[in-house]
Amino acid sequence: MTTDSTLSPGQQKAITALLATNTQAEAAQAAGVSLRTIARWLRLPSFRDALQRDGIDLPPKQHRRRRIPNDELDAAYHGIFDEK
Repeated sequence: MTTDSTLSPGQQKAITALLATNTQAEAAQAAGVSLRTIARWLRLPSFRDALQRDGIDLPPKQHRRRRIPNDELDAAYHGIFDEK
């Protein structure tokens, strides 16, 4: 287990739980935090680094998909499905 001083005791507990369980949901329950908290912590470089030091291989950081405004969706839909 990591003893990184930049991590809170809760984050350290979550890392231990992530190492010991099969899913993020199980780890969240074992660490006494919400799944959303685990997901948020997984976006923190210090938390990710600590996990990787402790032996968890993480996929590259995912970027959020761009939300497409409704008018762009409407235009694309009508361009595909409208008969001309």
